[in-house]
Amino acid sequence: WDVVVIKSGIIRGDYMQQFVPWYTIYAECLRRYTLPLWTRYIQCGFPIFAEGQIGALYPFNILFFAFLPFKIAYNYSFLAHFILGGVFMYIYARKIGTDAWGAFLAAILLCFGSMYAGAFINISTLKSLCFFPLILFIYEKYLEPQRKKAGHFFLIGTIWGIQLLTGSYQMTAYS
Repeated sequence: WDVVVIKSGIIRGDYMQQFVPWYTIYAECLRRYTLPLWTRYIQCGFPIFAEGQIGALYPFNILFFAFLPFKIAYNYSFLAHFILGGVFMYIYARKIGTDAWGAFLAAILLCFGSMYAGAFINISTLKSLCFFPLILFIYEKYLEPQRKKAGHFFLIGTIWGIQLLTGSYQMTAYS
């Protein structure tokens, strides 16, 4: 609850030493209408744009960090991706025939099970994985006999592209 009301933040372990400094620099650059190509504040200089985990071109990162105060953007970035993962899992579970309670349970298990909540140690992994149930849903739509269209693969490709922009290439490859 403290994270939701911005009383505290998710800044333990790698987050404190890696992601908070990166995202601070990232947010400052976005507010100056530039991309964070290089920073002199980390070691003897650091190519922050080349560090894929920051997800500098990921659309949600741009929206959150360009327009919201840093603490709100940082905390709500986590929360938004938990919500997205849960909603997409619920929609997918309903598509494959589960009832509302079963779909709700599937969403809870995804969000708080070891696969997704365990990815909590790396925000880019969390951001990429939330789209996996959406890809499964679109694939199920493609498998419907009356609906075989190339547009489904275009959507899946677009989602894959968005996943690549999150900075977690491994999780994108898995999905």
